[in-house]
Amino acid sequence: MEVYEPAYTYLLDGVDVREWTYLFDNLTHSELSVRSQQLEIPGRSGNLHVPCKWTVLDAPVLELGLAPAAQSAGELEESLNRLQAILLDPNLRVVRCRPFGDESRPQLTVTRGELVNAKATKEDAMAGRWGRWNLKIRLPEVAWRDLKPKIVHVLPGENVRVNGFAGTLPVDDLRIHVRGPLTSIGVTDLVTSTGVTWVGSLGDKEILTIDMGMLSASVTADEGEVRSVTGGLDYPTSGRLVLGLDPKTRKQRVCLTLTGNEVGKTDVSLEGRRAWM
Repeated sequence: MEVYEPAYTYLLDGVDVREWTYLFDNLTHSELSVRSQQLEIPGRSGNLHVPCKWTVLDAPVLELGLAPAAQSAGELEESLNRLQAILLDPNLRVVRCRPFGDESRPQLTVTRGELVNAKATKEDAMAGRWGRWNLKIRLPEVAWRDLKPKIVHVLPGENVRVNGFAGTLPVDDLRIHVRGPLTSIGVTDLVTSTGVTWVGSLGDKEILTIDMGMLSASVTADEGEVRSVTGGLDYPTSGRLVLGLDPKTRKQRVCLTLTGNEVGKTDVSLEGRRAWM
């Protein structure tokens, strides 16, 4: 059976297409793997064996071929220096451009890249000016993300529809922003049963920010002063908040509870970027 493969184009963020020509690209897709581990919990009656299994997406590897457009040995050297600086940047990003006619994905998505290998070759016809580079870049985060985050306002409720974050993968790095007053907040995803709670004291003009990616919380005062309140965070045994997708509808719903809030003053918003395969 033949599988349709969209003709995506892959670019390196910061590499000028006027300076480098992209000769080819080839992406090795993620594989679903099951990880397992045996945990032993000692007790009075002996050790308790707890088998743990979880499904993960293995990081794919992207292969790229680049050729410089330099017209002299000096220009070639400068181009190589700029390329090497980008490849060695710990914040290296890869950009994916959707093919023409495909409206199912955003036009541009990004993901973090890690250089695996960069091999330079030379063409005999232009030995002094032409140097092809074959690159292998690992994509550790697997998911492709929107270029810019979205902010969605939500109201308290037991079954709240969340719009704006539905891609093809769950979102595990949401930021929750709350404008006070508030004494506690609880968010539970109705698909994954994961969640997060915070208990503390938030004033009228203060803003609470909960970062699920960093698992931290901070409060910004009206004067701009920021203080850490991570000690008030907690999450259930099912895990910290992951915004999942309903398998049939791809809709996202949460249970949002607040205490110490005031209608018309307290405001809750979610900030995040959609995640795509």
